[in-house]
This record gives sequence, C-alpha cells and structure tokens, in this order.
Amino acid sequence: MFTKTLTLLLTILVGQIGYATTINGIEFIEVDQVSDRIKEESIYADIINFANKPTLEIRNRMTCVHETTHMINAELRNKLQKDKKINAFYLPPGWAFVVEEPNMRKSRVAEFVPSEARGSRYKLYVQGSKSWDDRPLYLVDEWCAYINGAMVGINDVDNGIYKDGWTDGVSGCLEMSMYCVALCMAIEKYDNDYWKSNEQFRLFINWNLQRAYNTYIVGKDYKAFKWNKQEQFLKRFRESNATKDMRDFMMKHFDGVGLK
Repeated sequence: MFTKTLTLLLTILVGQIGYATTINGIEFIEVDQVSDRIKEESIYADIINFANKPTLEIRNRMTCVHETTHMINAELRNKLQKDKKINAFYLPPGWAFVVEEPNMRKSRVAEFVPSEARGSRYKLYVQGSKSWDDRPLYLVDEWCAYINGAMVGINDVDNGIYKDGWTDGVSGCLEMSMYCVALCMAIEKYDNDYWKSNEQFRLFINWNLQRAYNTYIVGKDYKAFKWNKQEQFLKRFRESNATKDMRDFMMKHFDGVGLK
C-alpha cells in the first residue's frame, strides 16, 4: 500500500491521481496497463504492469523499474514517432509526457555543467552515451528513470519490503536534475526557437524538477539511502560561485526549485 509519506509526495506532484491528462497546464497522454502480473498496490506495480517487456530478470526492484521505465519510453517512442524525432517519459501511475526533440546535440550540454555540479554520473551520461548525441532529451529519459526508481525504493522501505541494503538510491534524482537544467541552458542557446515556443517542455521540466526534489527530500534521510556526499553535492551547488549561472537560470525559468 502507499504510505502517508508517498501519498503526500504524489499528491504534491499531481493533485488528484486519476485519469486527468492536463496537470498544472501540462498535457500528458494516458498509458494503458498491459498486465496485472504484479498483484500489489505499489509504485513498483504501477511501472511493471504498464510495460510489455519489463526487466524482471533484474531482482533489485529499484534497478528493475529504472530499466523498465526505459523500456516503456522506447515503446512509446516507437509507437508515436512519425516524421519527427520525439521522446516520451513514463510517469506512474499510467501516463507520459511526449515532446519533440530540440535541434541540437547532447554534447553541447557539457559546457553548461561546471565541475562543481558534476557527480559520478557525469562521464556516463553527459560526456559519454555518444550514440544518443542527436537525441539530447536522452538526459531527461535517464532523469525520469532515476526518479521512478527512487520512488519505488522509498515506497518499499515504507512498506517494510526493501531488502537490498544501502545504496545511493535518491542521489540520481538530484544529480540528473543538474544535467537537465544544463540541457535547458544549452537548448536556449543552440535552439532558441524551440526554447521560446515550447511552453509545454518548459512546464514539464519545472514540474519534473519539483518531482525530483520532493523525492530526494523524502528519501535522503532513510537509512537505506542516506549519504553525506549527496548532501555535500547539493550544498556545493547552492553556494558555489561556479554554479551561479545555473542557479540564476533556475530562478528565472523554474521557480528556484531546490535552491533553498
């Protein structure tokens, strides 16, 4: 069952959970449930049961839903993509945000991420993963997968079924947020028409920043996820002169989510 903590988290993010397709001005599409193979009321079930090919061979539930989120996103891309490059991001329980890719390269993002905002995932996702360079919203795909995984971890701890020991289970929410802010800064510079005209994209990033931050705040003090390095990472981001441009951008476009 959903605990009080997770119910509060979800309510903050989406209001009344149901079949609404517009939330805070953001247009979402409904995603059909394809199975009831996971017979429990949980965020885990709200991800696995919506995937045609869930990665159930991965026993760690947080990692499983991270990878299964990618599977759902890929299914949606393949189904909805026609003459334009699009991306889609699955969000439990049962809906997704779909958006066209900007006309820029993912490799442009690195110039907007100072060393003080780089964590352990920087080399893999920002510098690496070069096969996705023509789809910069790949970073948002990874971001959503980390948030979904963290939400499952929190839910499982609260329900007394978490069995996997300590992991940096919520730090990805925080770290990937920084890279997606940098992504937006790169889009503003290198595809300004997209940035100015695509209000839905800007609204979604703002909403997902809040989802990521709420998830981090809920989970950061859990014994299974507590880690001084993630707290140091956030403190450094909030206080360093090197990250001022990022913070200013967040204040201007994204309500300063997570800066206080």
